[in-house]
Amino acid sequence: MTHLEDDRAAQRRLEGLSPFELKGHLIDLAEAEQRKTAHAMLNAGRGNPNWTAAPPREAFFLLGRFAVLESRAAWNEWPAVAGMPRREGITERFSVFLDQNAGEPGADLLRRILNRVTHDRSDAVLHELVDGIIGDNYPVPDRILPFVAKSVHEYLVHAMGGRQPEAPTTCSRSRAAPPPCATSSTRSR
Repeated sequence: MTHLEDDRAAQRRLEGLSPFELKGHLIDLAEAEQRKTAHAMLNAGRGNPNWTAAPPREAFFLLGRFAVLESRAAWNEWPAVAGMPRREGITERFSVFLDQNAGEPGADLLRRILNRVTHDRSDAVLHELVDGIIGDNYPVPDRILPFVAKSVHEYLVHAMGGRQPEAPTTCSRSRAAPPPCATSSTRSR
């Protein structure tokens, strides 16, 4: 058998595979190739990927540290109980916190995020994030937070090639509700 005939026979075997079997075969091939090189294969297929995006998590936990400090600054009477973060002036306090933690992982990303918010809305946006990370308002709100919803909407528009969706998007925080971000099936009138 020639090399060409071997290739055609392999193609025929692949044609008989189901989509899931074919996916598994392709993953096996990629893993075999990976063993030949020093490069790791990122698997972002269905289920749990074998990787995580570290920068947003670093920013999330640094924001969480700030949120706890803000809570303690509001009320720190007992060791295990803290207050609610104050909105007034939170942007300035956060900027000082970022300056003090400039070398920490996530600090640069948080500063870049904050720099995208207009000055007149920065206290409201930052307070929403800080209050949200503290998580003291459950079960209210029944949707994701308003500024977060706007950011998700802008991302969806960008991901759709800049086209506005035909129906409004709704973003829910509950598993019992529709998927986390879904385009509504009814149009606004």
